[in-house]
Amino acid sequence: MLTKKLVKYVVLFILLFTTYKLQLFLSKIYLIDAIKNIITISYLLNSSLVVLFFVFIDLFTHKFKNQIGFVFIGFSFLKFVLFFVFIYPTYNQDGNLSKQEMITFFIPYCVCLVYESIIVSKTLNNLKF
Repeated sequence: MLTKKLVKYVVLFILLFTTYKLQLFLSKIYLIDAIKNIITISYLLNSSLVVLFFVFIDLFTHKFKNQIGFVFIGFSFLKFVLFFVFIYPTYNQDGNLSKQEMITFFIPYCVCLVYESIIVSKTLNNLKF
């Protein structure tokens, strides 16, 4: 049982690490200053919230099985709030929010969102209501 729970964390780490390295590589090719665009903070923010979400799901799945969807939406909302609090002000210092800056945040956000959706779907399908 513990190994099934651990696998989703390992897959998350591999998925995000691979995406992170690929995004850094592509940033170098297209001469985008990824560090300036806070790529590392974007990945850390998204991955931390996904891990927190998974821990919540692991601990409270059976107790709050009817509220898992709301928790999922709440964590997605929290990601956007934290984006606008911590990352957006840095991006908007020059008054211009470029495509590269938005991509720097939305690639890890989308990767995490898709993976979270898969895990939530599997979790809900395995529950008996």
